Amino acid sequence: AHVKDPALPTVKEIMTLLSTKDKAKIAEILSPGLEVLYCDNVITWKNSFYKDLYVERASVFDFIVNDEYGLVTLARNVNLVYEENLRIIPGVATYHVYKFTHENLIKEIVFNRHQDTYKIWEVKYSCN
Repeated sequence: AHVKDPALPTVKEIMTLLSTKDKAKIAEILSPGLEVLYCDNVITWKNSFYKDLYVERASVFDFIVNDEYGLVTLARNVNLVYEENLRIIPGVATYHVYKFTHENLIKEIVFNRHQDTYKIWEVKYSCN
């Protein structure tokens, strides 16, 4: 049986954190290598992590906190349904994936382990 890693944040914990809009706290769960896969585009940090967080308006951070299309929109769904999977890339890493098969906009959140914590490594959008 699969044993859940207690260091991996739950979907509920992630949504609660995103709903606070606290940039400093949200930044703690974002990987410096974060990629947003939006249709055929890969969106990454434009400048430095800090500048994108606090200065840049149209950045990868928008895809996390924007009330219309960001990851935070999942927090509005009180009956959010998801699957938890592992994505193993031999010789590279093992990623924890939350899949949202019933959502129209956001399909996956992928986590990568950084030392003793998990950080959001990838957010995958649907383009239907």
